[in-house]
Amino acid sequence: MNNNNNKEFKFKSIDDLLSLPEVKAELERQESDDTRRKFFNFLLRRLVCKKRAELWLKEKQVNNDYAEILIEDAESAGLINDIEYAKGFILGHERWDERRIRFELYKRGVSGNDIDDAFYELEDENLN
Repeated sequence: MNNNNNKEFKFKSIDDLLSLPEVKAELERQESDDTRRKFFNFLLRRLVCKKRAELWLKEKQVNNDYAEILIEDAESAGLINDIEYAKGFILGHERWDERRIRFELYKRGVSGNDIDDAFYELEDENLN
């Protein structure tokens, strides 16, 4: 006779297993790792401003505290840089006048200071 048939299982349903604190913590960690990977892949595919990155995280319903951590990590890694974003936008819209470029960048969430810095840096690069 096989004794395995007489074993009593500790969990009667998957919900019982999922309710354990250590299982919950592991699932949350895996979800966080997956979100981080997807977010960084998003940033690697295109140059985006901080506002667009924040919107992406909001669309994915990422917890606000974790979203802040991801934004800080991406900025530290150089994946989010509003000045570089603005410089790229300016260079991509050379036929537009400065006023229109400033308006579009501001509309996209880039600060006035970052826009000024981008114009200044591009001007400085062209002089050298």
